Amino acid sequence: MDSPSSALLLHSPIDKDSRITLRGSSGISISKNWILTHGTALDPIIDKSPAISNFITNLVPGELTIAPRKLANELKFRVYRDPEIDDDSRSGDYSHVQEHLGSVVAAWKCPLLTKTFNEFFETFNFPKSSIKFDRFLRPIYLLVLITDSDGKSIVEIPTVKQALSCLLDQALRNSIRGSSVEIESTPFGNPVFIGSIARGVISNVVGDEGCVIMTDAYAFPGSEGGPVYVIPPDW
Repeated sequence: MDSPSSALLLHSPIDKDSRITLRGSSGISISKNWILTHGTALDPIIDKSPAISNFITNLVPGELTIAPRKLANELKFRVYRDPEIDDDSRSGDYSHVQEHLGSVVAAWKCPLLTKTFNEFFETFNFPKSSIKFDRFLRPIYLLVLITDSDGKSIVEIPTVKQALSCLLDQALRNSIRGSSVEIESTPFGNPVFIGSIARGVISNVVGDEGCVIMTDAYAFPGSEGGPVYVIPPDW
């Protein structure tokens, strides 16, 4: 199958709160109807919604959890994707960027990242993130279902696992220092920059099973959640 490409997500609740400043986050478009993104996509709203913060802080590491249906309106996102992202001839024309409506339907807290961040990155914080919830968002991943409607789809664990299964064959098995790295994302959460590329190398690998990769590839704010491609040195 083709490699997954990046997407842009902007929080779009049904009951909009004027106090919330929208800040886009990147994600991985893993199929027509599914987007995988990082927990920091919730950063602008988690401290303003007791229900969302309760859901996130009570996630059990390693356990895929379906989002409560009562949070459906608060977990809405506008999703932007460029179907011609690999077309070298687009020449700066971004008129074909497509907008969809999606909703977070499941969350997963990585036990390896939870342990690694607690042991090695105790004082580390994501830029501009909520200090109170930063530690909870670090190891969390969100699965967004594109619905293009306000309908509330009922999603169960087997459906989510099937959606994620397409990534298994492309998951990085061994991270080698010096390998080339390419990050595809949407810097600053602006659709104009969708599909931007940053390149570097793997500087180091830490944590159990090498779960954290350090790289000198520059990631602008809003790049969190985008796909990272690794090219081994012998390629």
